[in-house]
Amino acid sequence: MRIISGKYRGKVLYDFRGKDIRPTSDMAREALFSILQTRVVGCDMLDLFAGSGSVGFEALSRGANSVVMSDKSKQSCDLIKNNAAHLGAEVELYNIPAMYVLNKLIDFKKQFDIIFLDPPYRTTYGVEALEIIAKSGLLKEGGIAILESGDEFNRKEIDVNGLDMYDKRRYGICYFRFFRIGVYDPNRVVEVTEIDPLEVVEKVSTNVANREAARAASKISVKLNKKTKKPRNIMDDFDSNGDYNG
Repeated sequence: MRIISGKYRGKVLYDFRGKDIRPTSDMAREALFSILQTRVVGCDMLDLFAGSGSVGFEALSRGANSVVMSDKSKQSCDLIKNNAAHLGAEVELYNIPAMYVLNKLIDFKKQFDIIFLDPPYRTTYGVEALEIIAKSGLLKEGGIAILESGDEFNRKEIDVNGLDMYDKRRYGICYFRFFRIGVYDPNRVVEVTEIDPLEVVEKVSTNVANREAARAASKISVKLNKKTKKPRNIMDDFDSNGDYNG
């Protein structure tokens, strides 16, 4: 994993070696910043569920004014510290769960031009965080929030009270959804649909570039732990690049 453009261009970042973490791929990150372009220069950014910090460091490399990162995993935060030292970059880092971070930042009256959320796939953490962001004032006027997700929301529209989704892009196995400030209705109740972690997602793709991903995804099935005979987390079948190894 490397920095794609800017003052840290070509610098290789320390990355995860296990299967439990899935960083945003170089391809998806390059596509994301191609969309953001000049919006990044001089911006204040929040990188929520930061993992290795690759998205936040890419933003700093491309001229972001400041980046706040958070991840509840100590392993992730140690990796972010190592990458910051390696690049000579300065970030504000929180090693606590995302919802607590958002409440702290609200108390500190922080505001951001870009909020990037990359929660674990097949969870509703990102939507729950967006619900807080929508009514908190964390986004500056004209600011945007970007949610990265897998196929769990592919067939479901994400309806967040107070935010308008204005764009959606797919790159390999990941989706980016772009939100801007909308009209918040305090009397409206929005139900967050729970995602079944054992749900089998079937993908069909005729795109040559995504053929391998589609072939791997079609092999996903609910598996049982041989010892306990209980369902195990199928996301363990993916490596750190999001590739299927089951």
